[in-house]
Amino acid sequence: PGQERLMMDHLRSLKAIFVRESASYDYLTKHHGLQNVYLHADPAFALAPLEPSDEAVRALVVEKPLAVNISPLLSAYRGVKRTIPWGTTSADLAPWIIEAADMVLSLQKEAELPILLLPHVGAKHAGIDDYSFLNAVKRECMERGSSQISGVGGNLNARELKWLISRCRCLIASRTHATIAGFSTGVPTISLGYSRKALGINQAVFDTTEFCIRSNQLNVSSLTDRLRSVLVQEGAIRKHLLERGPQLRANAMAAGPKLLELLAQDS
Repeated sequence: PGQERLMMDHLRSLKAIFVRESASYDYLTKHHGLQNVYLHADPAFALAPLEPSDEAVRALVVEKPLAVNISPLLSAYRGVKRTIPWGTTSADLAPWIIEAADMVLSLQKEAELPILLLPHVGAKHAGIDDYSFLNAVKRECMERGSSQISGVGGNLNARELKWLISRCRCLIASRTHATIAGFSTGVPTISLGYSRKALGINQAVFDTTEFCIRSNQLNVSSLTDRLRSVLVQEGAIRKHLLERGPQLRANAMAAGPKLLELLAQDS
């Protein structure tokens, strides 16, 4: 609470705060009474996909796989007591790697689709680096006899990763910008949320949080059940996302004129 008061005093002193989802907007405006907050969709909704030049990379999505982005960061939010992600070691992640592999194998069995393990954030800290974590998950799955699991290397940019996601049948992701890549290209997406932003973005996209699983509720059963529900509604979800996409892109781009308007008041 003491840190919260200090932060709110700081935020009130700013000319403007731009937030990308309603949960944070409501927290700042309704709970703390800030009047300098503007709600605009994340600019990643307007990011254009880019087809990778590498034919081997493009081949990863020929069969319309189920894309899975499970981050090591989730492990820091799954217990009663939160841990510090950048203090998490590879050894600390060992149980989470086993659990994530259980989830991936269960998803593969449920969907009867090839799996594309798709990292979205690289870092030097084991508790944050998707690449080393998902490589370990892939090895664990292969050691258990699964052969239809592929992965993505670390040489792709955000636009290329978005292109890969756009070619997948469905997406399950914990990283915010991976989910936005799915939402904005019409791919049915399940969010694995470790913060309030996941709830707010899902509310903006779907008008519900039905397709968001909180980190403390995430397990093999809850994830498999949610995938089953999404596959049943797949056509309707795609239609909704493609209709909602232009609205979200326009809302994201409207942040620019608003910023210009605010800057002009000081000139």
